[in-house]
Amino acid sequence: RTAMPATAFTSSPSTRPSPVKSHVGSATAPAHAFAIMYASSMSTRPSVFTSSRTASGDPGNLLSFPGITTATKAARSGEALIDRTNRVRVAQEFIRRQIRNALALPYPVDKSTGETRTFEGDADVMRFVAPMPGYLSRGGAYLQTLELRPGRGGGRELVFAHELLNGYDPDQHRDAERDPVVLIEGIRSARFEYRGLDETGKLGDWEEEWDEPGTQPVLVRMKFEMDAGSGYVWPEIVVPVLANSANAGFYDPFYDSLKPGG
Repeated sequence: RTAMPATAFTSSPSTRPSPVKSHVGSATAPAHAFAIMYASSMSTRPSVFTSSRTASGDPGNLLSFPGITTATKAARSGEALIDRTNRVRVAQEFIRRQIRNALALPYPVDKSTGETRTFEGDADVMRFVAPMPGYLSRGGAYLQTLELRPGRGGGRELVFAHELLNGYDPDQHRDAERDPVVLIEGIRSARFEYRGLDETGKLGDWEEEWDEPGTQPVLVRMKFEMDAGSGYVWPEIVVPVLANSANAGFYDPFYDSLKPGG
């Protein structure tokens, strides 16, 4: 197999190059854009400030300044926590949905040899074909990429990009329908892992690279350790790929839509 250009992203001090070629452009969307795009909502909360007046109608003694300051800080802290929780929830739901619905459709990776893949992955990048939500696409299958990159403010960030499978050429860049989007930032260390079936039809070990032409993993795992200063808590994700997991006897407890096999 012809060696593919490598990316420079690593999930540890190791400098092992990524075997999965990156086609993701610069993520120009702001870090909060994903939450806006994918239905994160803000709730309206009443102001913590109240006014009081004396019986004569003159302004009375307002709440003490320390009390106001404490209440304001508590309200802002609560809103920030809700914001961060929503970011993680929306990002994880989207990632689960896309990986879970990965299609066994081939896409070209090397025009000179005619080599194709239905799924590629290493510790930093994964690529697969899946439908996009209707309000974010023109219809049809899309080649989708999840990539861990150095963050603009330090640490790492998870970036999502997609482009139509129809007409895809690995050697030519074409304008994307949307700019790559930062799903989550403030990552200290992270890696993608994959699990398939061995020669006996049983689950194999978790691996940091998936390079099996024409096949997809049964399970995909995303292990993130967030930067303490980010305030994010990212639970570990394990997602069954629908096309393979049903035959292997797995189901996704998050959606509870696949039933365990015998």
